[in-house]
Amino acid sequence: MAKIGYSFGSGGKSRKRQNGGMRRIIIFIVLAAVAGGVVYFFRPSSKEASENQEFEQAAGVEQSTSQPVADSKDTPETAKAEPEKPAPKAEKEQKSAAPVPAVQVNVPEEIRDMFTKADQAFKRNDYVNARKLCENILNSGKLNTAAPLWEQTAQILSKSNIKILHSDIPFPEKKITYRVKPGDALSKIAKKYNTTVETLQKSNNMEPTNYNIWLGQTMKIYKGDWRIVVSKSKRILFLYDGNKLFKIYHIGIGKQNRTPLGNFDIVSKIKRPSWYSPSGKVYPYGSKENVLGTRWLALKPTGETDKSLRGYGIHGTWDPDSIGKAESNGCIRMKNGEVEELFSIVPYNTPVQIIK
Repeated sequence: MAKIGYSFGSGGKSRKRQNGGMRRIIIFIVLAAVAGGVVYFFRPSSKEASENQEFEQAAGVEQSTSQPVADSKDTPETAKAEPEKPAPKAEKEQKSAAPVPAVQVNVPEEIRDMFTKADQAFKRNDYVNARKLCENILNSGKLNTAAPLWEQTAQILSKSNIKILHSDIPFPEKKITYRVKPGDALSKIAKKYNTTVETLQKSNNMEPTNYNIWLGQTMKIYKGDWRIVVSKSKRILFLYDGNKLFKIYHIGIGKQNRTPLGNFDIVSKIKRPSWYSPSGKVYPYGSKENVLGTRWLALKPTGETDKSLRGYGIHGTWDPDSIGKAESNGCIRMKNGEVEELFSIVPYNTPVQIIK
């Protein structure tokens, strides 16, 4: 029994030493976990870092300083006359270089506050006040045009103007109240007031297929002094009503600097355009080979601009990923939905200026 008692006592001491070792290991693991939690808790928030980066980085622009070169062998996209020759697949796979971001860190507090008020006004359908606030921001000279807040402000301004233009609500901007006379037609009224049939229909709550008007009918008309400025470096089409910015659209331009600079007029407007290839083959609207999208607005050079610059235009695209890039053969590309909207706003002979 003595031997048994001695053996039992020795085993107890061994287990105590093992238990003590295990406790130390557990304590070490707990302390390491606590330390790791403290480091994790005080690390910079990924959300905050993302928001700071989004605020500080501006939309990228790709600068181009070389002069445009017209090459009769590389004509731009056109409907019917002077069509584009499709680029080889190897060329189409080449993408534009990544844009260099511009930064504006210090936006004045009063500009931020004004933007907040503009956003709130738009959300409560106060489009006139939203537009006024946005115009004040953009005209203040305190906001870099490459800053994200400039883009956001311009977008609210754009949406407000479209709401005003396309609504049948009698906004103060629709200064003309027209009564239909004998012999009138929508096309005749549109031409008289420098607008389009589509805008007349939308502004007076008419269906797009309804061209019927009656004697004595009252119509509200927004008479715009439309002009377009295309910035190649910013990849933006600016639509102006007189000297006031009306809306911005992001665009694609010509590869290898093929989009020319100068002054032009819109001389043709085609819905659902067909594309006539250099070989004489016709690609109907909607075919995958047709590069023109849903709308075509042909440009004719004016003033001192080289009169040989024919065949250029503004058109849609079936490749929305090309917007913001230099991939066309010289024409100005827009998303189909956006070129349809522009098509419905600007009448024939609207001036277009293409700048660097």
